[in-house]
Amino acid sequence: MNTSNTSNTWRWIGLIILLLILLILWLMGYGPSFSGNTPGCCGVPLAQTAPASPPPAVAPDAQAQALVNLGLKNNDGKITLTGEVPSEAERKNLVNSATQTFGAGNVIDQLIVKNGAALPGWWNKLAAVFTWLKSGKQFGLSQLDKLITLTGEVDNEPAFLAKEREIKTLLGDTDKVNNLIQVDTPALAQPAAAPTVPECSADMNVAIQFETNSAKLSADAKQQLDQVLNCIKSPTEVAGHTDDAGGEAYNIKLSKARANAVLIYIKSANPGKAKLLTTAGYGEAKPIADNGTEAGRAQNRRIEFKVK
Repeated sequence: MNTSNTSNTWRWIGLIILLLILLILWLMGYGPSFSGNTPGCCGVPLAQTAPASPPPAVAPDAQAQALVNLGLKNNDGKITLTGEVPSEAERKNLVNSATQTFGAGNVIDQLIVKNGAALPGWWNKLAAVFTWLKSGKQFGLSQLDKLITLTGEVDNEPAFLAKEREIKTLLGDTDKVNNLIQVDTPALAQPAAAPTVPECSADMNVAIQFETNSAKLSADAKQQLDQVLNCIKSPTEVAGHTDDAGGEAYNIKLSKARANAVLIYIKSANPGKAKLLTTAGYGEAKPIADNGTEAGRAQNRRIEFKVK
């Protein structure tokens, strides 16, 4: 009898514990509700497993911003077109504008049609740009992104400044122009060397300069004779010689006339030295170099001072 009562007691204790556990779960929201469709005690929602957060959307790669990439270069009257344009229509537009300025057959088209390529801000001024390119020596204009580069040559600094001002006014955005145009400064002409004569000797051949087919002394010839005066100290023959151009008789006459012209000049410069001189003309008979070359003929056209 006692054993049965003890067993019943433990059953009631187990039942009470189970009810307490259920009550606690219901109060925590795990269980039916008496407030409509909302589960759980007193409207507290049933605990639910939070849905998995969707993976963050992967933003597609931003499309690279289109950049201007265009080059125009004048090479001795022929214009070369390089770079990218967005469509075939724009390519034809550029080629046609270049042809109108430089002429058919003078346009070298190396353009690439690329979808999304950008056009420069001066696109609506193509005719004026091509006119500027044609106005200078080897002028070029290229644009990469926002930087515009100018190339070419001008003769002087004023021309450099004028061409720079002209294209900047045309383009408008002067802060982004890189001017690499070169000023072609010609080398200064070297002064001609003063005419010289060989050292004094008993037989001096001097390349006296005469005007063509003339016995008239040039300014250089007179300077040479002024140097020769220092060498005349004894009786000397002034002999005229020519190359083989022209007839023999003509060359003898010309060589005598040139020898006499030398004597006349020396008389005016130093009459005392002139008294030691006689003249002769040998024409082409006594060459000292090959008349088959210009250099040789120049050596043969000479005045010989030969001590007697």
